[in-house]
Amino acid sequence: MSPAEHEGPVSRNPQLKEVARQLRSSATTIILITASVVSAVAAVVGLQAWVPIAAAIAAVLTGLRVLYSEFVVPLRLRTAAKATVRTYVRDRTGRIRLATAVHLHRGEWVTAAHSVRDAVEVLVRLGEARIPATVLYADQESDLAVLKTERVWSWRGRSARSAPEAGNSVKVVGWTSRAEGSDFVDLQVTLDYTVQGESGGPLLVLTGPAPQRGFPGAPAMDVRTGRVVGITVQYAPAPQDGQGSSYQGLPRPSTTHVALLSGLPKEFR
Repeated sequence: MSPAEHEGPVSRNPQLKEVARQLRSSATTIILITASVVSAVAAVVGLQAWVPIAAAIAAVLTGLRVLYSEFVVPLRLRTAAKATVRTYVRDRTGRIRLATAVHLHRGEWVTAAHSVRDAVEVLVRLGEARIPATVLYADQESDLAVLKTERVWSWRGRSARSAPEAGNSVKVVGWTSRAEGSDFVDLQVTLDYTVQGESGGPLLVLTGPAPQRGFPGAPAMDVRTGRVVGITVQYAPAPQDGQGSSYQGLPRPSTTHVALLSGLPKEFR
C-alpha cells in the first residue's frame, strides 16, 4: 500500500489540509481575542459578571502560550537532538558510509534510504555502544528508510503534523566527524535553515549552510513546535558561474532538501 493510501480525505485534499493547519495554528489566538472582546463588550454593556471570567480566560491562555514557547518547544528540541544518533553502514564492497538517524518510535529509526542502499551491515550508535540494526522499510523514490533495533533508546523525537511554511525557520541536527590527531571523533552539529517551500516528493526545500559530512538522515525540526518534519536527503550547492547562477541580479542560494515524514507509511511516522 502506498503512503497516499494511508491518508484520510483531509490529507489528500490540499485545500482542506491548509484550512485544518491554519485552524490548528490559530486556535489559541482566536480564543484569546474572543475572550478579550467579550471582556470589553461586557464592561461596556454592564455585564460585570462576565468581565473577570473573560479576563481569567485571556490570562490563562496567555500563560499557556508563554509556557509552550519557553518550555515545551525547547524541551522537544533538546529531546529530538538526544534521539538523533550516528549510523554506520557497510555496503557490499566493504565501504563504510556514515549517516544519521532519528528515533521516532520504540526501536524504530528514520534515516535516508540512499544511506542504506546495498547495505550488508547497519550499526546504530547508542551511547558508546554500536547496536546492529535491520532495514525495516526503504523507499528510494522518497529517499526514506526505517531501521529497527532490538535495543530501545529512551529518547524519542515527535513527528510534526504539518510542514512549516516558506519563511519559517528549522533546525537540522546531524552527526559528522572531526579529526583529532590521527583519529576521528563523532560530533553532533546543529544548523539553522530557512524554509524556501515544498517541492515534489514530498520534499521541503531549505536555504542555509552546507550540511556536514554524515548528515544524510539528519532530522529537520520546526522551531515553532519542536517537532520533526522530515530528514535531510540531498544538498544542492549554489552555482558558481554560468547560466542559472543568479536570479533577478541576486546570487542563487545553496539548497538542502528534506524528505517529509508524510512520505512514510502512517505506521512509521
